[in-house]
Amino acid sequence: MNHTPPRVETPPLERALRVLRLLSEQRGWATAKDLVRRLDEPCSVRTMHRTLDALKQARVPLERRRSAHGEHEIRLPQIFHAPPDLLSPDEALAALLLSPFADHFAGSRMGRVVEGLVGKLEQLLPGGSLLDANGLVPPEHVVQVRTPGQAPAAGEGLLLSALVAILERRICRVDYHRLGAQESRDFEAHPHGLIFHAGAIYLLVWQPRHENWLPLPLHRLRGLAPSGEHFQRQQDFRLQDFINGAFGIWSQAPEEVDLLFQPRLADFVLERQWHPSQRGEILPEGHLRLRLRVGLSPELRAWILRWGEWVEVLQPASLRQEIASSLRAAAARYSEPTVSKGSC
Repeated sequence: MNHTPPRVETPPLERALRVLRLLSEQRGWATAKDLVRRLDEPCSVRTMHRTLDALKQARVPLERRRSAHGEHEIRLPQIFHAPPDLLSPDEALAALLLSPFADHFAGSRMGRVVEGLVGKLEQLLPGGSLLDANGLVPPEHVVQVRTPGQAPAAGEGLLLSALVAILERRICRVDYHRLGAQESRDFEAHPHGLIFHAGAIYLLVWQPRHENWLPLPLHRLRGLAPSGEHFQRQQDFRLQDFINGAFGIWSQAPEEVDLLFQPRLADFVLERQWHPSQRGEILPEGHLRLRLRVGLSPELRAWILRWGEWVEVLQPASLRQEIASSLRAAAARYSEPTVSKGSC
């Protein structure tokens, strides 16, 4: 009976970082075979060549030559300094999430911690990119913070599992419990990014069966099981583009939305950024004309309705009709006699 433990393949990102450290520690030239022996893990010479090619594409200054015996040798120049420590998965995730806010912590103890994490990230990921199974992915294509807030706790290790699945492009089985549903759904998904929005963490997945995007609240996932199979990221996918096309988190085909705010709210509305596409103009009589290019999502409708009588939808006509219908329904409720709920 064979008791040999199953072979566990090292993730491409981790292997690339280990090879980078080996190259920084070696003196003189080395072949791919030399690096395989020193790596002390299951790795073929062909895989080593792919790893070296990925490092070269990431602009690591590798030097190459052919030896007297006709073998290809490689080394790092002496001026290249490898980072002193590798980042753990938790540190890498923390660095990704905190890097956009580094300036806000400048000069404080927290600022020094953030600076150290970001410094490690920049050294470990040459060119500011994340090395995944199929190449380089800029961090902003993996994680986006839209509107901060305290997110509900996700399952043990779920956030890190999602990040690894994104980087390694693993096809996953998702067990998702939709709000209000009696039972959860199980389906295949291709994780592309994480979005932090309004106090929730969303895992953005491509659902191949229906060929659509789904932002799944992480706290509603009952399970995320990466498989051994890989998927190809959607061509020209950009997480920032996905966010910019939506008013909230649910993305639809963007349309031109034209709103007219009463003078009383003009300054208040104009001084804030509600969406990256907004264009505001104060009219001679003091009204604010606000134009947005967004999808007509329920979140956009709810945002417009919050302003009540102080805003008017000019375009598109379909949205104007929906808002008018909602306001008439609300007014009808208030025209009825008050229903007593009784005392507590």
